[in-house]
Amino acid sequence: MIIKNGAAEIVDEKITLSLQSEQGSAKVLPLSKIRTHAIISQFQAGHQLIEKKADGTVKCAFLLALSATDAILLQNNTYLKLDLTNLVAGSTYEVFGLEYASASRFYNEFNNEIITGNDSQTKTFTPQFGAKSLILSNNGSLSSVRLSYAGANEVTYTPQELDAIMRSSNDISFAPDKLIEGDTVNQAILGGGTEFWALSLVGVSKFEVTTTGADDLSVMQIVVKSY
Repeated sequence: MIIKNGAAEIVDEKITLSLQSEQGSAKVLPLSKIRTHAIISQFQAGHQLIEKKADGTVKCAFLLALSATDAILLQNNTYLKLDLTNLVAGSTYEVFGLEYASASRFYNEFNNEIITGNDSQTKTFTPQFGAKSLILSNNGSLSSVRLSYAGANEVTYTPQELDAIMRSSNDISFAPDKLIEGDTVNQAILGGGTEFWALSLVGVSKFEVTTTGADDLSVMQIVVKSY
């Protein structure tokens, strides 16, 4: 969990996280925005805190999930190496490692690939070994995604269909602090996937992404690994 107190929420601050063990170094989070992984982590698991305090400062608390269920087992000189960059002057940051009753050697690895904008294109991917989830950016750059399963079954989703799927599976999504007219509590909560869509890759043999070319499209696979 990363907490920021300052004039604004976490926006452009970046994080890099790697697992250091006797077996060597393994990447967990590549250099990317804290906000990105916080939003991905809240799918089917709750929401992030952005709270405007009485003195006008903003408290922002983001949870980043590093494993599916258990804590990552850290012992025998095994540790997590964390780097934070693009921090905002005048703000304070705190980092917490949340403990769980059980721990394992499994962790999530976030592998991201960018399909560049400017031109519409279709690209086919084979899920990486151990991939459990596909994360696509919701920024107007996706035309459709097609998932192929064993047995020749296929499903194709448009952005409108993905919005509906996210609303049915993800009750709360990240939202900024906004003033609601007539309401003394100035918090806004959105449902679904306002910035990212998440789909399961379990049983998927390949997936095809078609873009509009409006912007760069982030295609991220969350892979379960062990050390």
